[in-house]
Order: sequence, then C-alpha cells, then structure tokens
Amino acid sequence: MVQAQAKSTALLLFTRTPKEEALVKDFSDVHSLQSNSIIASHLISHAEKTARATGLPCFVINSSQQHGNTFGERLSDAFSQIFNLGYHQVIAIGNDCPTLSQNDLLQAAAQLSDNNAILGPASDGGLYLIGLHKNAFQPQQFANLPWETANVNRMMQRYLTENRVNFLVGEEKTDIDYSGQLYPLLKNYTLPYQLRVLLRSILASI
Repeated sequence: MVQAQAKSTALLLFTRTPKEEALVKDFSDVHSLQSNSIIASHLISHAEKTARATGLPCFVINSSQQHGNTFGERLSDAFSQIFNLGYHQVIAIGNDCPTLSQNDLLQAAAQLSDNNAILGPASDGGLYLIGLHKNAFQPQQFANLPWETANVNRMMQRYLTENRVNFLVGEEKTDIDYSGQLYPLLKNYTLPYQLRVLLRSILASI
C-alpha cells in the first residue's frame, strides 16, 4: 500500500530553522536562546525522522527555502511546489507535535484515498497536520487563512466546507510552543522514549 501511495502522496515538513524557532518559542524556564535552539533542532530532526520512516516521499522546506511575505503565502507556495512535481496529495506537518507517529502519518495517507482533506487539530485551535488533495487546494484562499492563530482549525474547516471539499478531522494532539506544554509531555511518558530522555538531559543541563 505504501508503494501505491508513494506514487501520489508526498509528505511536507514545513519548518523554521532551529535558530529562528529559538527566537519565537521558549521551551525552557531559563529563557535561553541556546537551549531553545538545541531543543528546536532535535524536534525538527525527530519530525523528519518520523516522516521518512513512513517510506513516503518527504520534502523538508525550512524558512531559508520558503517564498512569500506571510506564513500563509509561504505555506501555500510549499504546497504548490510539491503539487507541481506531480503529486496528487500532500500531507504537511510542522516540527512542534512530537507525539505524531509514523502510523499516524500512514493512516492520514490512507484516509486521503477516501477524503480530499485530512486535518489534525491541535489543542490550542491550530493544526498539527494538513492533508490536501490537489483538487481541494485553492492557493490564494489557502494563503489568506488566519495562520498562527487559535482560529485556523475552525477557519480551515469553513474553507473546506465552502469549497465543497469532503474532509476528515483526526485525533486532537498538543503541539509545543513553550515550556508549559513541553514539561507535561516529559512527565506523562507521551513522547517517544529516546526523544524524552534526550530532552530531559538537555533541560537538566541548563
């Protein structure tokens, strides 16, 4: 099944560089740019490793490779780039949902066979996963959604409904933007073991 999906479905890891992530996110209580950058680097690496483990084509587009004046324009352009390569479906993820698994991504790819869009809702009102068939992608409308706000999940669903796109909403997960979201995940063993040990070690060292 993966081989068949690989012919039509691609994964997109859309991310900032670790240095830029450290400027906008605060993962530790000591407010250290260096520690934030190190943690961001490991989260990005984990997201890429998870995506590549699916066996699906994976494209990593970080902020140094993105085009556009706003987040929405840059994300829309990234989707367009991959659709222009001939893929019919694109599943985009970020680096801030480390509980997202290889199986979650494979399930999303399979579900896109029966739906034109798959949404992964984050607990803060955002989205940790967006899967779109090319027929469900309207570049300008997509770019104009209220990205990086608590309304983007709701407005994405409205966008899909208004464009008569059948879509499926998946399991809600927590993404990580600051220490108050990271520390609970480290305590309740939600994160993969190796990543949990690594992040605990980094936080302990600072």
